[in-house]
Amino acid sequence: MAYPIVSAQRSIRLLDWVVSAWVVLWLVLAVAIGLHIVNLRRLSETVVVSSRALENTGRALSTFSDAPFIGEDISEIARRVSETAGSAQSSGEQSKSTLSALGILLGIAVFFIPTVPIVGLYLPLRLSWKRETKAVRRALLNHPDDPLLIEFLARRAVEKLPYHVLREISENPWEELGEGDYHGLAAAELARLGIQL
Repeated sequence: MAYPIVSAQRSIRLLDWVVSAWVVLWLVLAVAIGLHIVNLRRLSETVVVSSRALENTGRALSTFSDAPFIGEDISEIARRVSETAGSAQSSGEQSKSTLSALGILLGIAVFFIPTVPIVGLYLPLRLSWKRETKAVRRALLNHPDDPLLIEFLARRAVEKLPYHVLREISENPWEELGEGDYHGLAAAELARLGIQL
């Protein structure tokens, strides 16, 4: 007799796909964000290159420091230009390493913050379900006609299956349990677990 039971195994597989898609989505997003931040290093490299050009300008201006009438003013301007170039170059170099570290840290945070709680909750439940179905399969292989196993499965069906499904299996499943008629309910529990005999 076949019962219209949604297999827990199918539901678990669907949840596996959903959790996997969730993890992959956040992994892709984390890598994309990390790469975009690391790519901001180009801006720092532009600052470093510009500061070198500014430093060359300062050196060029300093050659006019001996010129009459303007030499003293040019010398001061050349010194300020060189200082500004040195400061810009130092800042550009620092920001390159800071952006690399920030890109990595932000990528890690974007990946782990939304995925660890979901995986941390789902994985123990998933492993528990897998152990349970494995134990039931092993028990069925070793003792397929064990009356205690059949009763256990029947009682689990009454605990786990929705009311409308139980009513499709039996007019009064609790009465069947009381009378020791376990086979229909046990078969329904096996169907719910996705175990075929």
